[in-house]
Amino acid sequence: MITCFSLYGKNQVLYVQYSKTTQSDPQETARVFFDPAIGMHLFVDSPVKQRVKMDAERFLYYYPDKNIALAMDNRDATLASASMQLFLYTDSEDLGLSNIGFKLINYSVKNDTLIKKWEIKGKKKRESIQIEVYIHHERVQKTRSYDGFGKQIKEVVFSHWYELNNYFYPMHLSIKENDRISEYDYKQLKLLESIPDSILAMFILPEDCEIHEYQF
Repeated sequence: MITCFSLYGKNQVLYVQYSKTTQSDPQETARVFFDPAIGMHLFVDSPVKQRVKMDAERFLYYYPDKNIALAMDNRDATLASASMQLFLYTDSEDLGLSNIGFKLINYSVKNDTLIKKWEIKGKKKRESIQIEVYIHHERVQKTRSYDGFGKQIKEVVFSHWYELNNYFYPMHLSIKENDRISEYDYKQLKLLESIPDSILAMFILPEDCEIHEYQF
């Protein structure tokens, strides 16, 4: 079991804000604290107040207004999180995929773009995920994910690269999934020495919190 995100690359503690726009949905705004040793702590400020803690083994969604938490045991969920992809897919030789079980199965070059294909298999027949990674001028241009039947399930396009402490971060993500397109705009990217204790304390669930456990 992977127990920390330091395997994904940069060993830098970061803070960033983002806004998410998806067609007719209300705009989502959030603040993110990321420490590769302990994972991500995310505050969703609107449209619904939410505190989300993500590490390599578990997602925890806490709704402070209702004092309800949803806990999800899902190691593969990191790939589903747009917030996490900001950190997974930047300046890492293998994009962090090998450390969560993916194997490089093929690569090709089209014009001046390198295309790497990664795969992770489950226990059942055709239970797998393939990810194509398109790299242009040493920057990840986009990724495409496919299920075990070859159906495309997600496309992520990375742009507006920003340099911070000799690393480059895409400050815009466009994600197409289930015929819906979500646009993520990041700002105020900063380096931190650590996530403040006052922030970490806000993710300790109250004793009377109603917790619902899920496993996928």
